Amino acid sequence: MQKRLPTKTHHLPRRIRKIIPLFASQTLSLISAILAFKATKILDIPSISAIAAAIGVLIGVVFTYIEVRNLVRARRTDVIWRNYLSFCSKEFLEALLKVINLEFEDYNDFVEKYGPILAENPVSVALCMVGNVFEGAGELLHKGLADYESVSNIPTVITWEKMRPIIEGARKQYNFPALWTNFEYFYNETKKREQQLAKAQ
Repeated sequence: MQKRLPTKTHHLPRRIRKIIPLFASQTLSLISAILAFKATKILDIPSISAIAAAIGVLIGVVFTYIEVRNLVRARRTDVIWRNYLSFCSKEFLEALLKVINLEFEDYNDFVEKYGPILAENPVSVALCMVGNVFEGAGELLHKGLADYESVSNIPTVITWEKMRPIIEGARKQYNFPALWTNFEYFYNETKKREQQLAKAQ
């Protein structure tokens, strides 16, 4: 079975992708009508209909683009605001500070000092809260539901590098390799952008 080649329109909103074939068809009809007019200097009824239809599609494309752009802007604003509320909540800030200030050498040392990550204690609760928030932000980014700027206002690098030994150890201990993989993706994307900015300077 032949694989379908990716197109340059796959990143466009669905409503735009749906009208692209119609827009292309009507554009060809408009070009044909113009060429026919140049050749005969006469506009017949089919040519006039083709021009009118093509103009209607063009107007529709413009209005659809404006509507989609406004929806994207509203969604981005909503994502930023929700992230701001989550990251500035008292509970999250307390959990984040608790995690960043943990002192341990490796995963075994962490378990010895604070207990397993799934234990019922304040450290485990803080780890799960922080990990889940970063996991959610990373999933939005990974699935294209938010751009990087919308979720970049949190200390991703320092938090992941602090939690990495714990996460990697827990993945092995509980046979759970998918634990906070979107958090890890978020961290990797942040490091890529930091490297790009460093090269650009």
